[in-house]
Amino acid sequence: MKQLKILDNTYYQILIGLLGALALYNLYTAIISGNLWGSLPVFIQSILIYLLISKHPISKIAVKLWVIIAFFGAQGAKLTGMGIQAWTKQMRGDANAWEMITTDRAIYSLIFLLAGVIIWILNKGFGTVVENKASDGKE
Repeated sequence: MKQLKILDNTYYQILIGLLGALALYNLYTAIISGNLWGSLPVFIQSILIYLLISKHPISKIAVKLWVIIAFFGAQGAKLTGMGIQAWTKQMRGDANAWEMITTDRAIYSLIFLLAGVIIWILNKGFGTVVENKASDGKE
């Protein structure tokens, strides 16, 4: 049976901690807002935590997919949308068209985008898939 062998234990623990913290935060916001769609990220992050803890061979690919969707896709779309809104306001002649680029929302999106890049880079060498021989007495 194939299993993920962890090469960088520090990154592994930080990744599980990050996923746990994000899952708790998303659960809190889903409960407070009453939005059931807010529980979808909690479900996805819980699956990722399970895959990482069980050292499933697909967990490395699942983390990459999560980073692409949650960090690059979502944050990139937010930043692109803000840029388009600012550009259209500039075209209409609004004086404060580019102020939305410096809001907390844009800064948080940039921070999440940077975190996604860091996770992506560190994910390359944190583990490798190895064949794990079952201990059923046959060798």
